Amino acid sequence: MPILKEFIELTDPPCILSLGNTNIVYLEHDLRELKKFTETGTSHVGYSGTLWGYPFYLFHIECEKLTDEVRHKIWESVFRSQSQ
Repeated sequence: MPILKEFIELTDPPCILSLGNTNIVYLEHDLRELKKFTETGTSHVGYSGTLWGYPFYLFHIECEKLTDEVRHKIWESVFRSQSQ
């Protein structure tokens, strides 16, 4: 984690986008304002929060198995949460 944090700080991105829910296990203790988003009828989850001072978004990598409508609803919820 220290090297990842250092690379992020060096590149200073506008946000951090993570694909794969396994990542939440490793990052959760560093996340602030963590929000979890689900959609009825699916076990796929999206997250948003702040990681090391950067807006953070995470979505399950297998989201291609979802219908476009469900996938878009979860993504909208994840990204909208940071602007509120």
